This record gives sequence, C-alpha cells and structure tokens, in this order.
Amino acid sequence: MGNIVVNAVGDQCPVPVVKATRALREMTEPGTLEIHVDNEIAVQNLTRMAAGHKLTARSERLSEKEFVVSMEVTDPAGEVLLEEPPLVCAPDARGNLVIAVESAVMGRGSDELGKVLMKGFLFAAGQLPELPKAMLFYNGGARLTCKGSDSLEDLKNLEAQGVEILTCGTCLNHYGLTEELAVGGVTNMYAIVEKLAAAGKGVQPCFTWTTPPPPEPSPPPWPRPCWKPCPPTATAAEAATRGPSPPPVRSTKPGKKPPPCWAVPGRTACASPKTPLRR
Repeated sequence: MGNIVVNAVGDQCPVPVVKATRALREMTEPGTLEIHVDNEIAVQNLTRMAAGHKLTARSERLSEKEFVVSMEVTDPAGEVLLEEPPLVCAPDARGNLVIAVESAVMGRGSDELGKVLMKGFLFAAGQLPELPKAMLFYNGGARLTCKGSDSLEDLKNLEAQGVEILTCGTCLNHYGLTEELAVGGVTNMYAIVEKLAAAGKGVQPCFTWTTPPPPEPSPPPWPRPCWKPCPPTATAAEAATRGPSPPPVRSTKPGKKPPPCWAVPGRTACASPKTPLRR
C-alpha cells in the first residue's frame, strides 16, 4: 500500500489542491492520500477535488486549526497526467440553512427503517451544493453525535468543512451520554432558539404535525322526554336515520327509574336497555 501524507498547513487556496493533485500523480499503487490543512475552505476544495477524480474522501477536524482530508486511491493514475486544477478558489460552500434533528430515526413506523433513512439524510446533507450553516441535535437526536453512531463519519466530514455541529447538553445528561460525545460541541436551548431564529432556512427531518380534531357540535336543545317505551319495531338503522341519541345521563333522583327511551315530536331515538337515557 502506498500511503502519502501532504502537509498543507498554512497554505492558502489553491495550494492545498495543487499539492494533492501532484501527490496523486506520484502514486503508483493503491493507498491513502492524506492532506493536512488549517481551514475549512481548504477542506471543501479538497473534497470537491476528490469527487472530481471519483475518489472516496473523508475529512475530520483534529483541533481548532488542524484538519485532515483522506482520499482512498484504488486505481492510481501512475504515469497518467492529471489535469492541474485552475488557480481559482471556490467560495465558501456554507449557506444559511440550519438543520434541527430531534430523533435518531427518521419518520414514523419502523425504527429499523428510520435509522437507515436518517443515516442517508445526514450523508445527503454533506453532498448539497450549499452546505448547512449549522446542525442542531436534541432529545433522541443527541445519540447521533455520540460514540457508536453510524453517522459519525458523515458528521465529522461536515464539521471539517465548517458546518457547526451542536448537541443539547441537557439531552446528553439525560441519556447519560455526556462523556460519549464524539463530534461537535455542547450547546443549550437558548443558543438553539437563537440559531433557529436567525436561520434563513430551516429543515427538520423528523417531525409530527399534531392537528387537533374538530370540536364536536353542541347537542341540540332536547324537548322534555316522554315516558312511553320505544317502539318494539324500531331498528338500529332506523334510529340512525333519525340522528344521534342524546348522551346517557345518570339519574339524580334516588328510587326513580329512568325512562327507557327519548321521544321527540317527529323523531324517536332508542336507548339500549343497559344504558337507559334520561334528560
């Protein structure tokens, strides 16, 4: 395996891309090309360069001013001349989009499917032409930024390109994950609200719209019930055609037997023998 390390710390764009391209030309066997830089813009440009050469790339933030971009080279160019990149720096790819993640799964139904969908969503977020400005994780979503998460590599790639990854500290404490955070920083609810309020656009991959049912119409003013029993020929279908029966009311007069039915002029509503009705 031919592993090459390129030190581009302190180099301004497009020097890191030029160094990486020349190192690719020198590789004659499969291996890993590792480029060290000190800013997010360089990480973004190197990631674009890798995609242009159809190379698998991953990036990680090692410290405040140290980033590493690794490219897996399976078919080295060898003597094939790779095109020198133009000496033009691409602008910052981050926009004003904020993504809020409240759960480790996406959607409702199968949690197993939801985990697959969430992993795909976070990967796709890193492939957008305009990267998110920040990603906020809270409640069950806090698990995605901790050790053991299937999305750690995707989130580290996003962080290395300058996307701010923040996880609710209260949520980490609630789930006992304070010491397990593996990517990004810890934040609080006030900061989350501030970022959401200042965002130009917001996306929430897991949400539930709760629409309350419409209020039931008020019952009509019922006339005084008669005391005659229901017609023996009345059927449930016939009762339904005459509208709903008034709700059963427990009798408040001791020893008084409630009537077995309600009788309204031009309308009859029968009650079940087990639930006699009374006004």
